[in-house]
Amino acid sequence: MSALGLKQFKNEDGSINNDITLHVKMVDSQTGLLIGNITHIEHFEGEHFVFYTPKAKEGTKAILYVSFNGGQQWQAIIPAEKSYSYLYYNAPIVTSIDPRFGPVKSTHNEIAIIYGSNFECPNGDCSNVKVRFGDSEFGTVVSGIVLSSTQI
Repeated sequence: MSALGLKQFKNEDGSINNDITLHVKMVDSQTGLLIGNITHIEHFEGEHFVFYTPKAKEGTKAILYVSFNGGQQWQAIIPAEKSYSYLYYNAPIVTSIDPRFGPVKSTHNEIAIIYGSNFECPNGDCSNVKVRFGDSEFGTVVSGIVLSSTQI
């Protein structure tokens, strides 16, 4: 799932201008081929619209295109420092944690080992890994160290 800014699609009162039909598509930056299907945007969240990216192989570099007129014209969204908008990777999967229970917050700096797969860092830079225990609103976030592709 991805999100893009929406300020230019708001009415003067701050509501979303529903007269604009938004579409997105992902194109392989190497082959120029369409990845998956063109998606019609129907869900907005605050200043962003939300869409699901189509499936692609790990390592695929895609260019995101947005159309504001029903797919007649497309605008590429690419950060200035890159030649692509989106890099596909396999999502991390947690299979277990050791120890399996303990205090929610501790002053003893206990170490927990998280086991799973796909613990990979973009471009090999694992210097800013964060681990969240609990839900997104009330959970605890701590720094982590990637020990291998199967352990944090």
